[in-house]
Amino acid sequence: MFTRRLLLVSASALFLPFLGCREAKIASYRVKKEATPPPIVSAAAGGIPQLLWKAPPGWQEQPAGGVRVASFLVTADGGRKADMSVTQFPGNVGGDLANINRWRGQLQLAPISEAELSKLVTPLDLPSGQFQLTELVSDTPVLDGKYRARILGAWLKQPERTWFFKLAGESDLVNAQRDAFQAFLRSVTFGPEQAQAAAVDVSTLPPPSAPLSTTSGRDLTWTAPATWTVKPLGQMRKGSFSLPGAGGSEADLSIIAFPGDAGGIAENLNRWRGQVKLDPLSPTELASSAHTLANAGLRFTVVDYVGTTANGPTRLLGAVLPLEKETYFIKLMGPEPVVTQHKEAFMEFLKTIKAP
Repeated sequence: MFTRRLLLVSASALFLPFLGCREAKIASYRVKKEATPPPIVSAAAGGIPQLLWKAPPGWQEQPAGGVRVASFLVTADGGRKADMSVTQFPGNVGGDLANINRWRGQLQLAPISEAELSKLVTPLDLPSGQFQLTELVSDTPVLDGKYRARILGAWLKQPERTWFFKLAGESDLVNAQRDAFQAFLRSVTFGPEQAQAAAVDVSTLPPPSAPLSTTSGRDLTWTAPATWTVKPLGQMRKGSFSLPGAGGSEADLSIIAFPGDAGGIAENLNRWRGQVKLDPLSPTELASSAHTLANAGLRFTVVDYVGTTANGPTRLLGAVLPLEKETYFIKLMGPEPVVTQHKEAFMEFLKTIKAP
């Protein structure tokens, strides 16, 4: 184990296209036991608290990037691996339920309701504040068609941001790292000038003000068809519409923005695939399943996924738009006949989107 100083990458990091991604080669090896070093330090930047931690033996530090403050790789025999990430986002990123369901989607698990949330989340009081812990396991082998996947996840709320700690990978390997994961959380502290911020619950703060506008987000403008019904905006949504179908059916269109590259296009496209119960794809496979729409100086990565959920045949039309400081996600999802009915309108809608 070693000690390094890591600078927190700001949310204004440039977007890295997923077409150039390559998977790291995995090798089996043994890690020598070393003396315990002092905490690794993530220096404060842009008003973000200084983060301190100790990495367990066997966790290989990887380059941080995008929204990642820290990144580690854990490997085992047979090419099994797990990825540990530390990220931070402004606000509460939609709340606990939205974040649990985002992780469940990555494991191809169905979303849960608010009433079920308390069964999957456990509070844990640690020196840096009260963490919320969860553990999720896929029902089927979603990794290379051979292994089930597991997520050990935790988050820590501060007045202006939420920190996420996620260990994800082959189920047995992640399970074997349970003690190491919790030891890592116990080691997390913040610089003296920011230490008290970690204990504040963001849900007690007044919500950020956001205009109930149907034609503009923070950086973009758009024009929606008259047949689309405007829905109330949430803390994450910059735009929200209901699209009508036959017999009272409807599809949902959302426009969401995250700082930086939000983990990269590949990870987000596989998250969308999980929402319609499709297997994840490699970056190369994702590239071949997408196409680019260029309009008014903007370049969208557009996908069309059809799967089967608990509600029956479901279709997802999605577009990812990377900008200099943030990434927009435009998603139309619902019953396949409804989404099919509005596909042409969706593509025309993308052409109306402009940056000021």
